Amino acid sequence: MGLMLGSSFGYAVNMLFPEITAPTGAYALAGMAAFFGGAAHAPFTAIMVAFELTQYNYHMILPIMLTTVVATLVAQSITPDSMYTSHLVSKGIKIRRVEPGQELYVMDTVTVEEAMTKDIEVVPLTMSLFQLMEKFDQTHLRGFPVVDEAGELAGMVNLRDLDSAIASGNIAKRTVSEIFTKNTLVAYPSESMGSALQRLGLRGDVTRLPVVEEGSRKLVGIVLRSDIIHAYNKAMKKSGQPTGQERDFSLTKDD
Repeated sequence: MGLMLGSSFGYAVNMLFPEITAPTGAYALAGMAAFFGGAAHAPFTAIMVAFELTQYNYHMILPIMLTTVVATLVAQSITPDSMYTSHLVSKGIKIRRVEPGQELYVMDTVTVEEAMTKDIEVVPLTMSLFQLMEKFDQTHLRGFPVVDEAGELAGMVNLRDLDSAIASGNIAKRTVSEIFTKNTLVAYPSESMGSALQRLGLRGDVTRLPVVEEGSRKLVGIVLRSDIIHAYNKAMKKSGQPTGQERDFSLTKDD
């Protein structure tokens, strides 16, 4: 369509101004690039494709750039959706755009307190490793927050920590205090899930995030992978977008 419109325009101006115009084919090529750049909202791609078709004729690059950029600006002023994103919009999937320097993150609309699990399985520092093995077997969980005598969070212990202790041998007299991880990431009830997940993303080995009261280490909840899924669905509902809850995530209790 762009080639047809461009060549029609080129044919008309060649009839009116035959001595000061380029060949009709040049207008056709520029029209093709402009039409694609405007429809796809991808001016750079259109310019490069059209430039290659000219076999790198540098006399054509400026007209192609000018028409493509103008067409893209006009198209974007008419509709914010390209020929690709319009299909998503027609299916009810909203495409949000933000100004440069601003961050839009749907998980920022849900707090950690809304998403966290409040029913927490914890283990004390003084628990023996044999008892810890039994607790893993009984609960089928893969990690526990570790609390001290005052009931405050001391760290986390997971199956990997226990496996390493078993591999080293002689666990008869050992306790959780010897194998748990002290410097663990935490979240706070009032912060957004977006900021908590950004912090969680810095540590690829962390699969659960204990939640403590601000200004103390009192454990009030924990964020599991299933909580992240539920928080995302809740955030999508708030934004009016489809949640995708019809999908079967097949999560286990500790996911």
